Amino acid sequence: MTHSQPRLRSGFSLVELMIYMAVVGLLAMVVVPNFMSYLETGRRSATEQNIKAVKQAITTFYSDTGSYPDSLRELGTKPLNERTAKGWHGPYLEDGKMSEDGIPLDGWKHELVYRRVDPSSGKAYELYSYGKGGEDGADEDRIYAQ
Repeated sequence: MTHSQPRLRSGFSLVELMIYMAVVGLLAMVVVPNFMSYLETGRRSATEQNIKAVKQAITTFYSDTGSYPDSLRELGTKPLNERTAKGWHGPYLEDGKMSEDGIPLDGWKHELVYRRVDPSSGKAYELYSYGKGGEDGADEDRIYAQ
């Protein structure tokens, strides 16, 4: 009489797979929201830094030309206005984070907003990002130049 060894199956049982999936699911529920929060914080920080760089470029443009740019494109390409173009020593921004139209981008890949305002308001321009919601986002998401 020959005794045969019981055959051992390789692999995981259904119960082991279910436990594994439950553990992975719980970890994902904890890790993913924290990771997304870090991404948003990074995008906001990048936007604040971009706005500071653009603000510095606008100040340099003003120092060189005696006027503020009509649009942010003028920080990268010579203005059409002859008087302004004479003093232009740009480009004032690196090509890095720019749209195809030559407008600087925020951390969410939206164009920064630049508007000339009435100097009697105490400032010559407004510079801001719409934030993560883009143009359709809430006003409280906007990030303004300080």
